[in-house]
Amino acid sequence: MQKKAIGIFMNRLMIALTGILIVMLAFGTAERARADATDTKWTMRVVAGSENKSMTSIRKKDSDSKAYMNWRNSDGTVTKFRVYPNAHRDQESIGIPYISKTDNSTGGYIVSSKGQYHVTNYVKEHQCNYMSLGFKSYIGTGNIWGEWSPDTATAVGTWPILKP
Repeated sequence: MQKKAIGIFMNRLMIALTGILIVMLAFGTAERARADATDTKWTMRVVAGSENKSMTSIRKKDSDSKAYMNWRNSDGTVTKFRVYPNAHRDQESIGIPYISKTDNSTGGYIVSSKGQYHVTNYVKEHQCNYMSLGFKSYIGTGNIWGEWSPDTATAVGTWPILKP
């Protein structure tokens, strides 16, 4: 009798936990759907040995999700570049390249192959609502281009994650 009661309890517990999981997933999907995951095209000129950074347009950052970046192609001798997730207080402010929860860093993330990436960023953690991506050559000179979005609606794990 006691084994049957435990079995009934465990069955009900599993049903309740499954329901909670479904609700949590639905809220997460709704949050990602509200985020601005629209892709914007970018083209940047990067020069080997230069300290200059090129920057995308500044866009509203709606959630604490990872940003999305797709390096489609390049010309010239570019084989690697650095990308910097910049936090902005508004659309007119200077971006700060936050790749840490505690401070800003000048290192950026090294991108060494064409493709799609999740970009780790701490824009919302630093009380900012706008974001841009900065680009600087790591190896080579030329034009690089692709698309980006400050938020992503795609599950993390779909693409490689750029992180420190």
